[in-house]
Amino acid sequence: MLDKAEMFLCMFMAGVTLWIVRKYLNGLLPKKMGFSLIESLLWIGYLIYQIVLESGESGSLLLVLVNAFFIFAISHTGYDGKVRTKILYTVLLCVIWSIVEMVAFYALQIALMPQEPAFRRFGSFFTKLLLVFLVHAFATRFREGGKKNLPAKYIGLLLIISVSGIVIAYNLFLMDYEEKRALTIVSFVLLLFMNCMIFEIYQKLYQNMEVERENAIFAQQLKLISKHEKEQEEIRLSQREFRHNLVHFCTGIHAALQEGSSVQALEEVEKLLQHETFIEKGISHCGNDLVDSLINHKYEIAKRYEIDMDTNINIPTKLSIDYGALAVVLGNLLDNAIEAAKDCVEEKKISISMGVKKKQLVIVVRNTFAKEPKKDMTGDFVTTKGDTKEHGFGIRSVKKITKKYEGSSLFQIHNNMFEAIVLLTNSKD
Repeated sequence: MLDKAEMFLCMFMAGVTLWIVRKYLNGLLPKKMGFSLIESLLWIGYLIYQIVLESGESGSLLLVLVNAFFIFAISHTGYDGKVRTKILYTVLLCVIWSIVEMVAFYALQIALMPQEPAFRRFGSFFTKLLLVFLVHAFATRFREGGKKNLPAKYIGLLLIISVSGIVIAYNLFLMDYEEKRALTIVSFVLLLFMNCMIFEIYQKLYQNMEVERENAIFAQQLKLISKHEKEQEEIRLSQREFRHNLVHFCTGIHAALQEGSSVQALEEVEKLLQHETFIEKGISHCGNDLVDSLINHKYEIAKRYEIDMDTNINIPTKLSIDYGALAVVLGNLLDNAIEAAKDCVEEKKISISMGVKKKQLVIVVRNTFAKEPKKDMTGDFVTTKGDTKEHGFGIRSVKKITKKYEGSSLFQIHNNMFEAIVLLTNSKD
C-alpha cells in the first residue's frame, strides 16, 4: 500500500507523462476544433493507466502496446491529419520512449544499483526529463507536421526504420543486460539519434515532394500560357491576312462601280461583311483581349460537349494582373468546369461572372457536375482522375496565384452546383 507521498509522486509523474504526450501531439498535429467527449475520456483513462504504471511494474511489451493504443486513440479523436501520419508519430514516440528508458537504465547503473528502491523512481524521473527536452525540440522544430502528409509508401519505409531500431535496441538490451558495456550505451544513443532523425527525414521528403509539385504546376502554367499565346498569334495572323486582302476587296468594288454594276458591288460588300473579322464570334465581348479570347476558346470546346455557357462580364479592357497569372486562373477554372459538366446526363451548364469591386477582380465560375467532387482530409477538393501526377494541380495553381495577388479563393457546392470564387487584387479599378 502506497503512502500519501508515494501516491502524490505517482500522480505527479503520471501528469508529466500526459504533458509530454500532449506537447508532442500539439506540436506535430493540428488540433481539431470543439470539445470531444471521447477524447476527454481517453485522457482520463490514460491518466489512470499511467498512475497504475508509476505505482507498479513496467517495461513489458504488452504495456508498451497499451501505451501506444492510448496515444494513437487520443491523436485520432482529437487531432486532424492522415491516419498513416498519426500511426507513424505514435510509433516514433513509443520507440523513442523505450530507447530513452534503456539509456536511463544504463546511465543510472553508474550511480545506483538496480536493486536499490530509489533506482526505479530515479529511472522514471530521468526518462521523463529526457523526453521533456526531446518533445520540446520536436514541437519547436517540426510544428504541425500533420499538415504535411507524405504518401503511404514513404510512411511505410519510415515505420520500418523505426521498428527496426527498437528491435535492435531490445536485442542489445537482452544480450548485454549483465555486462553493461559502454559500447551498448553508445549503440542505444545512436539508435535514439536515428529515430529522432526520422522527423528531419520526414520534413525533407515533404519539401522535395513540394518542389516536385511546384515544378509540375509551373510546367502546367507554361503550357497553358503557351497555348493562349498561340491562339492570340492565330488571331493576329488572321487580322493581317484580312488587311492584306482588304485592298483586293476594295479594288473589286471600285471596278464594279466603274462598270455601273451595283449588284456586283453589293456582292463584294456582302463578302466583306461576312468575313470573320466583322462577325462577333463567341459569347464574351468585354473588350479585354485575354478574357475574350480565353472564354470564347473554351466556349467552342464546351459546345462540343453540348454544354450551355453564359457570361456576365464587366471588367476594364486593361487590368494590372499579369497576363500569365490571369490566364492560369481563368483557364484552370474553365477547364475544371468543362471537365465536370461534360459528364452530366441532364443539365450541362457553366456560368461565368467577372467584375471589379473595391480594387478586387472577382471571378465566379459555376457549373453542374455528374459526380460530387471529392475532398481530402484538410477539406480541399482533389482531382478524381487516376493519374494524380499529371492532374490535380488546377486548384493548387489558382490558390498559389491568389496568394501572390493578396486575394482569396473559395471552392464550394452551392445550390447543387460547384462554385469557384476567386478574388485578385487589381490596382487599376
